[in-house]
Amino acid sequence: MKNVTLGKLELAIMDFIWKRAKPIKVPDVHAHLLKERKLAYTSTMTVMSRLFEKGLLDRNEDRRPYTYWAAVGRDDYSADVMVRVLAQLGDRKAALARFVERIGSRDARLLADLVRESKGRR
Repeated sequence: MKNVTLGKLELAIMDFIWKRAKPIKVPDVHAHLLKERKLAYTSTMTVMSRLFEKGLLDRNEDRRPYTYWAAVGRDDYSADVMVRVLAQLGDRKAALARFVERIGSRDARLLADLVRESKGRR
């Protein structure tokens, strides 16, 4: 799942699947998406197939429609995106400093606590 950036529809599908947290078929995802947007069934099917190819979804191919489930958790995907963005930057220290400034004191304390916990596990 390296270098995967999600478009709006992909993110909407993954968000629904992550929240559901159990296997689901394309028709069920499509029905959910229709509540907020006009979308062809084949578009839903194609995007879910592409998410499978990208490694974000896994599927059971025994019968059609396929049953899909998240192959990667939301937290792992989010962490991968953050690490990828950080790796693309020239001055990591400056970027991290601005990030800490912008997340606010509560989240900054949480981040510091997580860093301490992580060091303790090493």
